[in-house]
Amino acid sequence: PEDSLGSDDSTVIEETLLPQQKEEPAKELLKFEKTFFEYELNLKALKMEIDSLKTVVSGYEKKQTMPNINRDMLSLIQVPEFKHRIELQNGTVVLGDILEESDSSLVLNTQIGKLVLKKQMVIKMDEFEKPGPKVIFLGEPFVDYYPDRQIFSGSVKNIGERRADFVRIIGKLWDQTTSNVGIDSVFAKGTRIVYNSNVIADTALEPGQSTTYVLTVPIKGKMAVQYHTMDIHWVETQ
Repeated sequence: PEDSLGSDDSTVIEETLLPQQKEEPAKELLKFEKTFFEYELNLKALKMEIDSLKTVVSGYEKKQTMPNINRDMLSLIQVPEFKHRIELQNGTVVLGDILEESDSSLVLNTQIGKLVLKKQMVIKMDEFEKPGPKVIFLGEPFVDYYPDRQIFSGSVKNIGERRADFVRIIGKLWDQTTSNVGIDSVFAKGTRIVYNSNVIADTALEPGQSTTYVLTVPIKGKMAVQYHTMDIHWVETQ
């Protein structure tokens, strides 16, 4: 049977309905000449406040400098100096003073108090030397003998790790009864240093520095000199 609807295509036009839009009335913008505040006056006030704030910040920064610490105050801070350095099997190094020692243990006085160590844990034990100056004689001095004096000449050297200040060589003469029959000293000629106390001296020896000296020691009266001893004194200061 034939299709009663027919074979021709039919076109269907659908109408799309859009929702109605509400038109907003145009807003009236505030013109520059109608500002609700005084533009120029407010900028000037703001600039004055910023300048004032800068002044306050600058004054605050000046007050934040490090306080001056008196050297006498620093000298009151006690830093413990221990004589022994103990190295353990696990790599730990302990600094302290040995109070007691037995075949199996060590008792140390350390910065945190008394410490007992088993000797089987210790692999090395040395006397701890604080880094500092150490001035030595380079060989025996050459001595010129006179009836009323002896003149010593030689060299000294600072083999330490820090500067030695006011290095002084001291010579003493002794008789056969070990009585002193002569003593004198001379400062070493070294590096010129201006110290914090405003003292200026050229008697310092830097690490590794050496110098020569000539020291005359007078003999008391007509005493017979049997032997002499030599010593070196120095200090460490700033």
